[in-house]
Amino acid sequence: MSHHSENFAFTAPKPVSFVNGEVTLPVAGQGVVIFSPESKDASLEIMAPPSATDQDIYQFFWFHVTEFEASFYAAKTTWASDQDKLFTCKKGFDQYPNGPFWFSIDFENRLLKGGYGEPRAELALFSFDFKDGKLTEGNVGPILKPTEANDPAISRYKWLKELESVNLSTTAKLITVFKDPITVAAPMQVKDMNDITMGDVSNYSATVPANLPSVCQQLYENVGGRNFNLANINKDFDLNPNFNFAKAVQYSIDTKGMICNKIIQSKVDEFGDPDMVYLRITMGGNQGESPGIPYVMEIWPSGKRSPIHNHGGSEAIIKVLHGEIECKLFATLSKATPYTNLLSMEAAYEPNHFKTCHFTLNQVTYITPWLNQIHQLRNTNPVDACITIQCYGYPLSNDSHYEYFDWLNTDDHEIDQFYPDSDYSFNDFVLAIYAEYTENHPDQFKNSAPVSDIHLN
Repeated sequence: MSHHSENFAFTAPKPVSFVNGEVTLPVAGQGVVIFSPESKDASLEIMAPPSATDQDIYQFFWFHVTEFEASFYAAKTTWASDQDKLFTCKKGFDQYPNGPFWFSIDFENRLLKGGYGEPRAELALFSFDFKDGKLTEGNVGPILKPTEANDPAISRYKWLKELESVNLSTTAKLITVFKDPITVAAPMQVKDMNDITMGDVSNYSATVPANLPSVCQQLYENVGGRNFNLANINKDFDLNPNFNFAKAVQYSIDTKGMICNKIIQSKVDEFGDPDMVYLRITMGGNQGESPGIPYVMEIWPSGKRSPIHNHGGSEAIIKVLHGEIECKLFATLSKATPYTNLLSMEAAYEPNHFKTCHFTLNQVTYITPWLNQIHQLRNTNPVDACITIQCYGYPLSNDSHYEYFDWLNTDDHEIDQFYPDSDYSFNDFVLAIYAEYTENHPDQFKNSAPVSDIHLN
């Protein structure tokens, strides 16, 4: 998967025709079909047309999801038998009754892939090179140095290049179709166009705001700049230049009876785990374009984390303002029950964690409805707090606003709703923390104006 703006992960899914089980591809010979099983036997099929007369090529592909398994078949006839099964794994309807499962068609790279959860390279179950007849578990990247041999005009699989539709069983529900196939892992970090390098592009290690969906671009424009930082708080509020906001917050967290410390103590039962505690300091008000107030400063005490949660299908930008944050990504929010007791009961209810990233001061990451939507954030620093700015917005095409974040409750292993509330408004919080810190450290602020005289510039 490339990181360019045409990438499926950064654009809206395409309108498609789905009639009598036939799913039309937006672009012939490529795309990703995403579906959920409606019963314990759902499948996607690709069949060569009668005009494909070469008997020594694959003519039938079948991605089959049953009660306990997901399997892939490739046959050189018009139907598949057991001997044509090339891949199977213990991921089926019982484990993931809501899916999603997905199938990627990529003629240009001669690859077919099947996966589950978010449609992304890291969650590919298998990759099948139909030209060489080779199946590999996991993801296989694109051809990096194409030659004349890759010319579709001379391919024996020209029928796949001209493929306009696939068949989805009536026991499967079509979720959506993307026009671009799964190729490589999407970059996690967002860099300004003046900071991105050739290495970033070549290695898919970063992307630029222009490659993100439009709402992410808008959010980035608001918080991605160099002046959106904690150092400018003193200037914004005309505070004593010796005041250090991050240091004052740390004092408030560590000291019994102080503002942050009291908020933390009041929230220890919010998610049923005393380590699932963080502060939400909101900027501005709800403008009807996001789940809750769109701009939230989140303060993460040492060792604290969020529950595993999604973001209501919204887009988001996250920027680190102080410290470092760990981000764990999960394939689905649904609890995954193991097949025939493969795991302990507690582990059984953990969604599949597939990737961990770390972001440090001024680094930015993103969320789209189809990428990075389900995560858990944690401050791994043994001493210091982390401070981030989180910004949210519904996609422009979204005309049904879901006002909650869904999260996995570790007490009863069910999915609960969290309404994005506020512990403090930003302006009030800054002034309260300033007053608290200066009053308890008078020697450092002998000539400071009283808080009542402070105004926002």
